[in-house]
Amino acid sequence: MPRKETVQPAPLESLMLPDGTLVEVRDDTCWEKGRGQHKVNQYEQKRDGVLEDVANDYLTRDGRKAFTPDYMATGKKFARKCEGWGLSGEEGLDDSALRKKLYNDIKKQIHILESSIAANKTEG
Repeated sequence: MPRKETVQPAPLESLMLPDGTLVEVRDDTCWEKGRGQHKVNQYEQKRDGVLEDVANDYLTRDGRKAFTPDYMATGKKFARKCEGWGLSGEEGLDDSALRKKLYNDIKKQIHILESSIAANKTEG
């Protein structure tokens, strides 16, 4: 017998971009339901917290800071910094996940933020 289809909670807001892309705004009160989604959401919350700390260390409204800490130079240095922030251990991520997954995600997000700042500077 087939299972019932999962009823997804409504998003906080839905936007249609000019190119036809639908963007749904969600928070922790209306996450989509599905297998493993709770783990994905927990990871995204940790990632966003780390991204905020790294962005404060590396970026200003004008772009990359002139003097920046060097912990984003390699995955190993990044993992050591995250361990200092308390992200490893029983409840946290292991060293491999910090180096391979979180480091690459944060590096990509920082690049996106830098590009956005640069684009805004050229427009303004």
